[in-house]
Amino acid sequence: PISLSFASVSDSGSGLKDVALWYKKNSGGAWTDSGQKSTSASGTFSFSGTSGDATYFFALRAEDNAGNKSPAPAGSGSASVL
Repeated sequence: PISLSFASVSDSGSGLKDVALWYKKNSGGAWTDSGQKSTSASGTFSFSGTSGDATYFFALRAEDNAGNKSPAPAGSGSASVL
């Protein structure tokens, strides 16, 4: 598994509801919600990947208590090889 740490996620309005881990497999893949969420502003996700060796790209998407979400991931993100 790949350990992915994040820190200092915040919302100055209604407060942070959760942070979701998104990934895509290889550079041409589509961004997918991993289903992993955290209600903490800092923490670590553990990602095991899908079948086969690949380069995975990661991004976070935050939601506040008012239901506002940061934009869906686009572009490259941060890469790790599994």
